[in-house]
Amino acid sequence: MGIFPNSDSLLRLSACVLIEAHDEWQDSDRRYLSEASMALLNPPQPTAIETNTSPPAKTTRRTIAATA
Repeated sequence: MGIFPNSDSLLRLSACVLIEAHDEWQDSDRRYLSEASMALLNPPQPTAIETNTSPPAKTTRRTIAATA
């Protein structure tokens, strides 16, 4: 006979220990990895900005009245 009478008792004890450790990490302000260090692992890709080199279309009263 070992420390635990059966495998179910070992499973219950180990589950309780893991749940307790999880709760302690949830409640504390400590972090294993900070948000800043996690952001360095997968930096955001730069986005392309569309440039419009053509001059703006001339707006007249007729075009404004036609769209209204």
